[in-house]
Amino acid sequence: AAGSTDYLEANAMQKIFLNTINEDLLPSVHTIAQSALLIWGENDLETPIADAHKMINELPDGKLIIVPNAGHFVYLDDPLAVQRSIEAFL
Repeated sequence: AAGSTDYLEANAMQKIFLNTINEDLLPSVHTIAQSALLIWGENDLETPIADAHKMINELPDGKLIIVPNAGHFVYLDDPLAVQRSIEAFL
């Protein structure tokens, strides 16, 4: 993250950027009461697919969609797959 374009462009907000991306929300995931949809790129290097599996196992009512050949910005890599996933979930 420290070499990413987002981090470098954060300027005075770099510490906040690092705090945000380093925050572990997994211990709180089980408290989400409503249905939740996780859409994950199979080739996500920033947030690995293993994290998706950890989260989905903690969600009381969650669904995981893994988009093939997509990375961290799955909505840019395959917007149609994301749209269809959301429509089916809703």
